[in-house]
Amino acid sequence: MTRILYFLILAGIFGCQNLNDELVSESNQIVVTSIRPEVLKENSINKPGVFLAIADTFLVMVRQNEPMLRIYSSNSNKLLGEFGRKGGGRNDFEAPALIEFPTGQSSEKPMVAMFDWLKARVTYIDLLSYFNGSDDFLFHYNFPVQLFGGLPGGFYTAHKKFMLVGHNSFSKQEEINRFAVLNMETGERELVPLIPKIDYPIHESLEEMAYRSFVAYNEEKGLIAAIPNFLGRLDFFNDELELQFSSVYRPSEDNIVSLTAGKIEKSAKMVNSLYDYKGGVTDFTSYKDYLFIQTTEDKYGDSKEGISKIFLRVFNWDGEQLAVFEYKANINSSIAYDYIHNRLYVYDSSKDDDNLMMYDLPTF
Repeated sequence: MTRILYFLILAGIFGCQNLNDELVSESNQIVVTSIRPEVLKENSINKPGVFLAIADTFLVMVRQNEPMLRIYSSNSNKLLGEFGRKGGGRNDFEAPALIEFPTGQSSEKPMVAMFDWLKARVTYIDLLSYFNGSDDFLFHYNFPVQLFGGLPGGFYTAHKKFMLVGHNSFSKQEEINRFAVLNMETGERELVPLIPKIDYPIHESLEEMAYRSFVAYNEEKGLIAAIPNFLGRLDFFNDELELQFSSVYRPSEDNIVSLTAGKIEKSAKMVNSLYDYKGGVTDFTSYKDYLFIQTTEDKYGDSKEGISKIFLRVFNWDGEQLAVFEYKANINSSIAYDYIHNRLYVYDSSKDDDNLMMYDLPTF
């Protein structure tokens, strides 16, 4: 998603920031363009928990069964290689999730990264070294286990020196956060709270879920883009983790409906929230000047056999919405953007067969 960055210790005191009209812009209205897929029948994967990424002309797929990593050519869509065992060995994996690694998006050294939350480890994979037969194509970075007080879920962006984690799953309840910056050398972390404060009420049981963010970093601009699950907006932070500006693509009144549609059931151990899933962010990727946000546009109960109307929203780092593409897929689908061929790959988890699709995108 981004480039290698030497980590600067990010510090700051986070106050209760409110929306500022001068910092918030309404995203420009864009005509929605329907796109149709080409189904890659030979590449079907009948297992859940699949993640996709692109590095140069390699389409990389990570799954939860062996071999855990598959590499395809984005030129031919043919399988080039596969590896990865499940186990406790040094080069084994236990619960991998794929995170795109920006510096690898060049022909000189294409790389991707995997985060294994059971091992609390990021592994960088040098794809050319793998195909050249080198034994040194995996590079591991371990985090102190105490960083993870609960189940560390997804939404990761990796760098050589730090990792952005868009998931508030860190140890103590009073540390609920929107995203975190983890220093991979010192083990230190900085937490960004649930800011900016929105101008309509959300039940406390839904608040942290609504703010959970997909994250990306732009080194040239010195900006972090944070895309919350259910607030219909993008928020941009600087290196000091200060909110700089925001772009809203979904009206507040629509969010109010989505976040107040169901009843709240409390129990001794947990709070179960019933809500309208329409407008939720289901996956995200980025490449250089572009941010790609996948959202579901059907209510959860209106989807048929798990299939929903999906929007792919394309933004730049100035917060401008450049295009909106529509297609049908499961709300848990994984996406990857092929920047060389200007196409989108989608893994549709609702299907047992014919579940890897390719969309050629119009110019945006």
